Amino acid sequence: MHYLALDTLGSTKWRVNRRVLAVVESLWAQGRTVGVWSRDMM
Repeated sequence: MHYLALDTLGSTKWRVNRRVLAVVESLWAQGRTVGVWSRDMM
């Protein structure tokens, strides 16, 4: 049953929230980190 849940999650379409991405990229351009992610990690 656990595999069914993972298969469902894996087959779910996703998309980037462009407004959130714009904020994150702006912060990265300022040399800041977002949560635990820095630009160097991507």
